[in-house]
Amino acid sequence: MTVADRPSTRTNRVVSVLCGSTRRVWWVSFALVALAGSLWSLASPLYSGPDEPAHATRAVSLVRGQWLGEQTAVVDNNAMEVEVPATYTANPFCYAFYPSEPAACQQWPDEGGTIELLTTAARHPPMYYALVGIPSLFDQSPASIYAMRLISALGAAALMASAITTLAGMLRPRVALLGFLVALTPMVLFVSGLVNPSSFEIAGAIGTWVGGFALLRSAQRVAQPPAEGAIGGAVAAIAPRLVWSTAIAASVLVLSRALAPVWLAGIVVVLVIVSPWSAVVALVKNRTARWGALVVAVAAGAQAAWILLAKPLAQVDTQRVITDSLWGRISGAFERSIDYPRDMVGNLGWLDTPAPRAVALVWLAMLAAVLVVGLVAGTARQRLGIVATLVATVVVPVAMDAMQAPRTGFIWQGRYTIPVAVGVPLLCGLVAATSSRAVGTRALRWIVPLAGVGFVFAHGLMFAQALKRYAVGVGSSWRFFDADLPWTPPLGNFVLAAAFGIVVAALACWLVIARRDPEVA
Repeated sequence: MTVADRPSTRTNRVVSVLCGSTRRVWWVSFALVALAGSLWSLASPLYSGPDEPAHATRAVSLVRGQWLGEQTAVVDNNAMEVEVPATYTANPFCYAFYPSEPAACQQWPDEGGTIELLTTAARHPPMYYALVGIPSLFDQSPASIYAMRLISALGAAALMASAITTLAGMLRPRVALLGFLVALTPMVLFVSGLVNPSSFEIAGAIGTWVGGFALLRSAQRVAQPPAEGAIGGAVAAIAPRLVWSTAIAASVLVLSRALAPVWLAGIVVVLVIVSPWSAVVALVKNRTARWGALVVAVAAGAQAAWILLAKPLAQVDTQRVITDSLWGRISGAFERSIDYPRDMVGNLGWLDTPAPRAVALVWLAMLAAVLVVGLVAGTARQRLGIVATLVATVVVPVAMDAMQAPRTGFIWQGRYTIPVAVGVPLLCGLVAATSSRAVGTRALRWIVPLAGVGFVFAHGLMFAQALKRYAVGVGSSWRFFDADLPWTPPLGNFVLAAAFGIVVAALACWLVIARRDPEVA
């Protein structure tokens, strides 16, 4: 065997081809993330995700011209009545909240015609539902929900692919992508494969964190060009691709859910904290950046108008209201928040199947590693931004729950915090990737591959847990892959598990090796 034929050389050639252009990096990233999300959509029974019946009903009714629905005597949680095809009326509650109960008990109606249903999502912002509801116009069978899930997975994958492409252009792409690897928890992929606006919200937040930091870094180089002969080469202008990908991500984020404008404002504040003021000024002076900001401002204005008109945040649940004192509500909200970190890693079904302890521990170790890297590499301002984001991840859910409790009770869920929480590992990776300090190069040589192994292990085990939960129940035997069962997912348990294992391993490898010519330093 000649040197040219050695496996390492062939591998380098493949990597060079895949990373040969920005477009190729984007398409490879999109394909891998989209496949992972799509496999999750097949592994989860229809309506098995949190509030998925309400979201699907909202999407189906919206594309049929029902922007809000009709007010009824039922006022709890903004419930409104809409008219949809009767085929969308299956009830998942024979197994939802019962992790030992498989999904075989769910029945779908055969009759045609339409039916009036209540949905608690009727006042939610329309952008997400207008997109995912389109397949129901062409196919009114339950199978169309899989197509709706696919649109959700593809949209989220496109936003995350742009973020990966930006990270791959950093001077140290491996450490930059380490942050993304830790941010991409099993819960993120699970939600991306459901009919749920959190899919676009989380992906939009990831794109905004990454794109916003990269834009300010580019603006910093424009404002403070490197000295002649310094490493880093000539000063590059702010790339229009980066401006528009960030503007799209921020617009999708702000239009996804009613609280999303709050997340966008928080992200902007943190990014200003971690960046030199000269970079902020240079970005504001950039003409393309101003156009991008205008697009985001229009999206934010449209969302504000919808919130004032439809009042999606004015829900009331008379059966769950909590009349304790403020301190009592804060104490109760804090006790509930202890489970949120595990929920952000993974909690399947109607939040009835939390991540196995091994998965949670592996992810905690990965987060701790990238947090140390970011804090060691960062400046004082960057450390402040990272710590502020970490504190917000803990404090915001408690504050929100305590404020809402007198009207709705404690309703916060761990996944609601993910748009903020992903900022912690993403910022750490970005800070380390752009730091002028030598950041534990030797340590990163084993931290990055170990994180990749942990990524595959955690995602694979969580996916297998989902298949088991719906096929035979959580407490049953693992010997179910080739069994004849009352309910099996499309393609079967074994094929789905094998396909997901291959895809998630390929995604982990890609996040370790992806790189392209830098646009930002």
